[in-house]
Amino acid sequence: MKELTLKDITGIGEKTAKKLEKAGVTSPRQLALMTASELAALADIGEAHALAITEAARRELEKVLGIGVVKAKEHYEQLLRQRKLTTGCSGLDTILDGGLEPAAITEFVGVFGSGKSQLMHQLCVTVQLPEEQGGLRGRAFYLDTERGFSPKRLITIASRFGLNPDEVLDNVFSVYVVNSDHQVVLLDEVERLVSNEGVKLVVVDSFTSHFRKEYPGRDHLAERQQRLNRYLGQLMRIAVTYNAVVAVTNQVMSSPDPRDPQEKAVGGHIMGHGTTHRIWFWKRKGRKRLARVIDSPRLPEAEAWFEIQDGGLYDAEPE
Repeated sequence: MKELTLKDITGIGEKTAKKLEKAGVTSPRQLALMTASELAALADIGEAHALAITEAARRELEKVLGIGVVKAKEHYEQLLRQRKLTTGCSGLDTILDGGLEPAAITEFVGVFGSGKSQLMHQLCVTVQLPEEQGGLRGRAFYLDTERGFSPKRLITIASRFGLNPDEVLDNVFSVYVVNSDHQVVLLDEVERLVSNEGVKLVVVDSFTSHFRKEYPGRDHLAERQQRLNRYLGQLMRIAVTYNAVVAVTNQVMSSPDPRDPQEKAVGGHIMGHGTTHRIWFWKRKGRKRLARVIDSPRLPEAEAWFEIQDGGLYDAEPE
């Protein structure tokens, strides 16, 4: 199917197209997932006009974006055709029903040293593999909020998968995120790289770090949760618009409720509802780790064992 341009959408002429492009809206895909009020404010056009062109974009792209009415059988067939991203670890792929799902946000939760960042680096390599090996022949964008990104780690993992280390490094974009404002602003760069530079994997490691530090205590809880919610929504929209894989890591905290002492994921219900799949990592003896599907609309609860070695994450025998 030929990619549509803004001028292919009913109601968009030369003048409106220029306004949209100036506002950063360059494709019908973006239009289709925007609200009329959001578009009106962004592009300085009337709300009635904004509603008309967003609806026209949705009608044109309902099958491409999966937002049209379909029978369950057709939906199921679409899922079977969907290309997933391998983790490079067969046990993890199994509990993820074949790998990380595009047009979704997969969240990995765990304490420091549980393997979350190790997996994020491995995904930056596996996304470059050919499709017959579980990759997407794409590039990666790594948003690093904790100074954890390591090009040296990519080189080691690349060798394991038989890829040229120099080419692997050339296909991974990274940025050190200095605060939550920077993290939000970088969404524009995320969209640019996904739409124009062949990026098929977006990593945020870790997702909540800056929000947690900058909005401490209950006095700031409501504001923090609102910002997290907006950020998650915008990131999900990018994932759906461009069929990109999004993988994020999240920290844990002790429960303030003595009646429920279990560790909790940072971000509360906003993170729980805003991400698509939640996978929890636990440290076990030595290099062994346990992964478990905790929350997902499509994946059953299941677990897999893996271990961390020089070449990345490998399958491991259960304890």
